[in-house]
Amino acid sequence: MSRSYFCGILFLLLSATSSVQANGFVNRIGAGIQYGGVAGWQGSYQFGANAARFSLGFAGIAVGYERFFGSNSSIVIQSFGNQFLVGAIGLSYNYHFNSYKKAGWVVGLDLYSGFETDELTLEVLSALFTAGFSSNPTEEFEEIDPDRSSGVFISIGYQF
Repeated sequence: MSRSYFCGILFLLLSATSSVQANGFVNRIGAGIQYGGVAGWQGSYQFGANAARFSLGFAGIAVGYERFFGSNSSIVIQSFGNQFLVGAIGLSYNYHFNSYKKAGWVVGLDLYSGFETDELTLEVLSALFTAGFSSNPTEEFEEIDPDRSSGVFISIGYQF
């Protein structure tokens, strides 16, 4: 995806904020796994003390559920995939400096676990290629053991 294409989509999404904010839709831009990777846009529909979220970033996408506690804290569970990890899940704690109901900065601590993309891709391609020549292709797929990667990240964003 080209940078100008991404910037165009981001502009359209942010320009629609004023018309849908009243209905519980919130836009954020930021960096980290909560924003689809390196940097990206996050849209969420807030209903009561909950939110359903979708993120589109330079490196990938994320989908999640957010639960707010008090006016400044929230816990997020999400699934994401990017150019570094696939099939990843994450658990995040977010702090909203101006309350989750207002515009302002959001900082998060993200715990994640997923499969490393490059090694998983090579393993699957290798198994697919050799499975075509094997008498029992299911044996080849059972041998795939990709490396699982886990870690901690910090996400930072701005809510409109």
